[in-house]
Amino acid sequence: MKTTKRESNYRTLPTDIGDLALKRNYTPSAGDKHFLDRTVSRRWSHLAVAIHLMVFRNLGYFVPLARVPDRIRTHIASCLGLVRMPPPSTLEKYDTSGSKRTHIEALRAYLGVKPFRKESEAWLFDVALRAAETKHDVSDIISVLCEELVHHAYEIPAFEEVLKKTADRAQRQVTDQHLGRIATALTPATRKVIDELLTRRPGDILTGWQQLKREPRAPSPHEARAMLHHMQRLKHLADQMPAVDIPQPKLRAYRHWARALDATELSRLQPGRRYGLAVIYIHAQRGQAVDDIIEVFLRLMQNLDNTARRNLLAYQIQNSERADELVGQLKALLVAYQKKGSNRRRFLAMESALIRDALSLEEACDEHLAFAGKNYLPFLLNPYGSVRGQLLDCLEFAGIQSADDQSPTWHWLQRLLGKLRHMRKVEVTCAQLGVEPSDLDWLSEFWPKQVLLRRRGRADTSESPVSGIGHNLQRTRRTQVGRPVRAEGRRAR
Repeated sequence: MKTTKRESNYRTLPTDIGDLALKRNYTPSAGDKHFLDRTVSRRWSHLAVAIHLMVFRNLGYFVPLARVPDRIRTHIASCLGLVRMPPPSTLEKYDTSGSKRTHIEALRAYLGVKPFRKESEAWLFDVALRAAETKHDVSDIISVLCEELVHHAYEIPAFEEVLKKTADRAQRQVTDQHLGRIATALTPATRKVIDELLTRRPGDILTGWQQLKREPRAPSPHEARAMLHHMQRLKHLADQMPAVDIPQPKLRAYRHWARALDATELSRLQPGRRYGLAVIYIHAQRGQAVDDIIEVFLRLMQNLDNTARRNLLAYQIQNSERADELVGQLKALLVAYQKKGSNRRRFLAMESALIRDALSLEEACDEHLAFAGKNYLPFLLNPYGSVRGQLLDCLEFAGIQSADDQSPTWHWLQRLLGKLRHMRKVEVTCAQLGVEPSDLDWLSEFWPKQVLLRRRGRADTSESPVSGIGHNLQRTRRTQVGRPVRAEGRRAR
């Protein structure tokens, strides 16, 4: 790609300049005028030197007077008290005269700069190499060169002949060093693995290289399984590759470069670049796959959330008559309670007001209260069964970590996930998990009601963590949107 002057901080003369910028940047100071008066005697030479002075101040290098826009030349002339401009031929003659060389030397002494000569090229290339270690775009390297030249009081040399060539050469050398170092670390076996990625096997539509570029699709159990398979393959590939120690800006550029190449284009590169880019992209895709796995996990959880909310709404609509019945029962009990007479008479009135046995009514109340405050969590259990394995796989492959490794919550969460990973039941006992009920004190106030079951008539130690969500599902399994829920969950796979 061709690098232009506009992409770097290499300054050029403006084609259109406003009054404010013209006055601020191209007006000679009193000191400048004093220098001009003692350096130049002839009127037109006086103007020519003034133009060179002001242009250098803004660009950092000298340009032929013919390339300076008329508006800038006219403004400088008026600042010097000239009422008319000399003919263009006069300025052209000055640019080829011996006087110009003398005046340029005087200008350099006045400005405190030195010309860029051939003996400075080695120093400039060294600057370019250091810049290329962290910057990939040639225009960015050129910008660093310009800054260093100004810092060391050099005239800025020609763009194409010096700056661009130097930056190009440094960028190529650093790129070859970075990628070559990676390629050298490869074993013959890993080189063969990369070579196989760049060829299409019989019967395959895509090469292994193209398959590395797989993007996540719409969330579904099938997509989650495909992503997990892709993640396993990438992990296996990346584990065979050497580590990459390259500054992030360069690494990002190499990754984009590798992604833009198809298998054929990558195969045509020299071996050092081919293998280096392949290794970088494999590591990058492994990192991207972790992000994709998290995205799939979040999408699956969002689908579960949406399904549970819809099921809660359907359940509430389906059981609205029960709510009316319970409110009517409450009113009847209140009326009976307010009857005049002895406590026994009121108790008998309340007993006769019951529409069915008290235990049945209590269970109906518990079932209704289970969904108070739009609690849809019990309805997660049914859809959760079909994606349980994928969700746990996502967490395992993502390698989630806690910001606080000493957190007891993180310790117990890891332990429980490790145990539940290989259990297919909805309900498991504390003994099966190898924990005591007191070990679960880290659960916040909301969650014990959702994930711990308390058996009627049993001691507190009967509380059992549940591998799905649903303290109150014990009471609602026969009524969840008209479908029974089995005591044992679906298989995860």
